[in-house]
Amino acid sequence: MNSQDITMVAWSYATLLAPERRVFDFLASAAASSIRTFNAQDLSNTAWAFATAGEYAAGMLDAIAEEACGRAKDFNRQHVAM
Repeated sequence: MNSQDITMVAWSYATLLAPERRVFDFLASAAASSIRTFNAQDLSNTAWAFATAGEYAAGMLDAIAEEACGRAKDFNRQHVAM
């Protein structure tokens, strides 16, 4: 799965309010291992999806935070507002 695939699956499950722990566990692992390929929109949407679904994945969220802090200039108001 690429970064957009991971983001879209997470967003879809969160939007449908269809919590599925196994899916989010898989997505968190996939995201954490490929976080450097995510663009600002993917980082923002993935964090939003996990928060909306009530799924806590510390390793992935730490990776998103670290990556976002290193690329703060890539984020616009929309990315931050999510």
